[in-house]
Amino acid sequence: MRWLFVLLIASFTISDVFGLEMSLAPGLSVKNGILYLIAAMLFFRMALSGLPQRRIPLSNILYLCITVFAVVSWMVAWKVMHYRGYHGVGALIILKSRMIDSAILLFALFYGIRDEREGLWLLRVLLAAVAFANVATIFDAAGIVHLGMRIGDSGPEAGRVFGAFGHANETGALIVCLLPALIALSFSEKGWERTMWVGGTFASVIVLLMTVSRGAFVGLAMGCLVAGFICRRHVPLHRFVLFGAAGLAVCLGGIAVAGLVDPQFGGTIIERLMGQSRSLDVSEMSSGRTAIWAEAWAQMAKHPITFLTGYGWEVYMAMPFRYAPHNFYLGMWFDLGIFAVIAFMVVIGSSITNTVRMVPVVRPELRMQFIAYAFGMMSLAAAIMFADLWKPWPYIWVYMAITLRLVGLARETGKEPVAQAAPKPARPLIGAPLPAFHQIGTVRPREPAR
Repeated sequence: MRWLFVLLIASFTISDVFGLEMSLAPGLSVKNGILYLIAAMLFFRMALSGLPQRRIPLSNILYLCITVFAVVSWMVAWKVMHYRGYHGVGALIILKSRMIDSAILLFALFYGIRDEREGLWLLRVLLAAVAFANVATIFDAAGIVHLGMRIGDSGPEAGRVFGAFGHANETGALIVCLLPALIALSFSEKGWERTMWVGGTFASVIVLLMTVSRGAFVGLAMGCLVAGFICRRHVPLHRFVLFGAAGLAVCLGGIAVAGLVDPQFGGTIIERLMGQSRSLDVSEMSSGRTAIWAEAWAQMAKHPITFLTGYGWEVYMAMPFRYAPHNFYLGMWFDLGIFAVIAFMVVIGSSITNTVRMVPVVRPELRMQFIAYAFGMMSLAAAIMFADLWKPWPYIWVYMAITLRLVGLARETGKEPVAQAAPKPARPLIGAPLPAFHQIGTVRPREPAR
């Protein structure tokens, strides 16, 4: 089964890096075919041996609920509302590929991964695939290979490298999501494998800088601050400072290498980070995002019920708007309503809290990956406030599903921490030794009864 998952991840990467659609029919591609084959094999295995007794994560359940609501809203938009310019069949194909297939992917990985070793192996495959795509992007931008990856040539996109995962903002958002996991592998591996992961991490940083995605930069900064607060009991303060200094050094090195790859990169990053930041016009500072958001809110205000229910699946693209929403949450709010947005935020938040909860009771390699997941998903959650996402979602859902399965495996072994009231410590005497800094705020699991 795991080789089918490897084939699925490889099909994602090959399609994105080499620009191959792999389409078999409208709404069906090689990627879909592999996913459906995995789902069918799991179905027959469960039919023969019974459904495994596993606690399904709240994230999976809520995402399934969002998918069901999206199907209902599509039917209402197509058969009841009859919006002008709305193509029901085209919207259904997008619904299947973006929502239904993602829900199948989440459940397939959750039930298909059998043990911790297999989960970590698939995580390495995913991260290696993304690192390979970023290395290919650098070679293409340098003119060493010609894969046809786009580089902006005019307007706000001039000089920006788009990468393998769609728009430059999409590539930046995916990189900030998976970059902490790459860093964690760089520290946990040894020998030539560590060299390989360090190289993949550095290549990802270079591509992130070359996208010049301010939303990704802000998302990474905000996500690290929030995740640092969430994980404050597990990571000492001096390590945050150390990682911050190392990250700054890597960014400076990445800027130097990116300048060698593309001599115009320096001017592009200065213009986007410095030129627009000095503007007194809020719309210009946000690259027109505030005007786009205001237009969408004004349209929703014409029918206030849409703040709750939305207009319907993929209706935003049928409206006479000039630009995409440039905010994933706003796009979902416009189409599916506020409750879908809240449910999606709970999907991300619950996956982070469940993962961080298991940090004190797992072995060091998993501990580093669980902390990295909190940093990566918080950075993604912040980055998509300023970007639309389409192509990167399969990688993100694979990452989430693998991590949540590893969390479930740790829970199944009986190592889940149990909250209990700690006895009030006695007042220490003057001169009593203080605990070590890294021991402050640690959580110890309850010892089994003997």
